[in-house]
Amino acid sequence: MTKPIRILDHKEIRKILHDNDVRVVFDRTNVVPQECELYKHLKAYVDYRKFSSKAILGIDIFQYSSYGEFEQTLIPFLFKKMLHTTIELCLAHHPFIFQKYSREDYRETLYQHR
Repeated sequence: MTKPIRILDHKEIRKILHDNDVRVVFDRTNVVPQECELYKHLKAYVDYRKFSSKAILGIDIFQYSSYGEFEQTLIPFLFKKMLHTTIELCLAHHPFIFQKYSREDYRETLYQHR
């Protein structure tokens, strides 16, 4: 059974911070705030056991929409070329790290849009 993508709700995190983050005005510099309760609540909310082993990576090009039409047309090619080059370099130069993967694993990604 696959795990759904886990999404953290910023409102819920802010609520945990509001309820558990004690703001202290320090009279002395050697007073250390107690973060145990806040840590416990944040750790319970995040709960990495509910995370899938997969992730989504988004890459943005700064001010992409302000580029001309010609440049915008070439951006998808650039991204595909970067992906292809990255995969090839990883397989060629880091075989220990990627020992469980082969070109066949990436065939659809590498050769789909050549």
